[in-house]
Amino acid sequence: MSIRFGQFVSGKLFKQLFIMMYVALMCFAAFETRMAFRLLTTIPYRFEIVYMIYGAASLLLLTRNFVISKYNSRIYKKIMGFLSGFLIYYLLMFVSFELLSFIFVLSDRIKAIGMIVIIAAAISTVFLGYLHTKSITIKHYDLKIDRIIGNYRIALISDIHLGVFVGDRHIYKIVQNINKLSPDIVVIAGDIFDVDNSLLEDSKRLYDISKQLSRLKTTEGVYAVLGNHDPKPDASSLTAFLKASGIKLLNNDVKMLSKINLVGRADKANSQRINLIDLISKTDFNKPTVALDHSPEGISEAAKNDLDLVLCGHTHRGQLFPVTLLARWANGKERFYGCGIVGKTRYIITSGVGYFSLPVRLGTSNEIVDIKIGSLPFSTKRV
Repeated sequence: MSIRFGQFVSGKLFKQLFIMMYVALMCFAAFETRMAFRLLTTIPYRFEIVYMIYGAASLLLLTRNFVISKYNSRIYKKIMGFLSGFLIYYLLMFVSFELLSFIFVLSDRIKAIGMIVIIAAAISTVFLGYLHTKSITIKHYDLKIDRIIGNYRIALISDIHLGVFVGDRHIYKIVQNINKLSPDIVVIAGDIFDVDNSLLEDSKRLYDISKQLSRLKTTEGVYAVLGNHDPKPDASSLTAFLKASGIKLLNNDVKMLSKINLVGRADKANSQRINLIDLISKTDFNKPTVALDHSPEGISEAAKNDLDLVLCGHTHRGQLFPVTLLARWANGKERFYGCGIVGKTRYIITSGVGYFSLPVRLGTSNEIVDIKIGSLPFSTKRV
């Protein structure tokens, strides 16, 4: 996130302001919900229990990271994932409804009914978003690149986020869809594992996942770089998993394939990342060079060195609306999603084939990117 808004969002001040706003909204929502129940029902019970429920939900979310660091509970993480998704949509709907109530001066009874409807709507939204995480779409690009002899097909995936929600069943779907494309290579643009890498301690689940990944069918192999959430490249559990999965790690490395040079870069968050020009010096200049880089922030450096194509992920395309809007502002619309060209360098940013700790996809989709090089002219907006 190189633009000013992105730096603000990732800073400490934003987190502090977010926590204060969250607590204030939860207190206000608890009060309004309590009043709604008192107005709509005559069942004799203590309405103060509403404050207890909202207080518990707030405390769970605020202490989430601390609890996870102390207790590696998959069930707790799942509960927190769904709760976080629910609260995002509930609070957004609550604020919107309060504004409408103020503008149109709604009666107390209408407001009370609205509060109950909001709870049901937020639950439904998360449920539908969760169902959407089970689907995978195929995004096709046809590119014309100089110095390519004949045609070449690349299947790009990124941001799998193996962990609490993403496991062998999702990987099975990914493998089935990729094998239908019959690609020359499969490339994985980082964030293979989710935030805390706890899956690396579960040998049974790792075995099931690697068994599925090993079934990928390509002409020239499966290659990957690591992302900001992945463990260090020398982690023994990671090395063993990649080997069992048939994945070759390119960590500041070059692989000269039949028709392209494939450059794999360490993530920008990794102190081991080296200058791109040092990697380019190892390539065959008679072939086009494709860079695999987790974050779109590397596109500018690639353009300065006239690389042919950059493949990356990281942004998730925001993953869920309206976070999609924030992610677009934070990354800049040209470093957010899709394909484009900077100078002579083409780039593709994928929304990812998995999803992180929030089990919701809304306004975006899990995708596999099917890239055909050399078949049709590349047409896009120049930036």
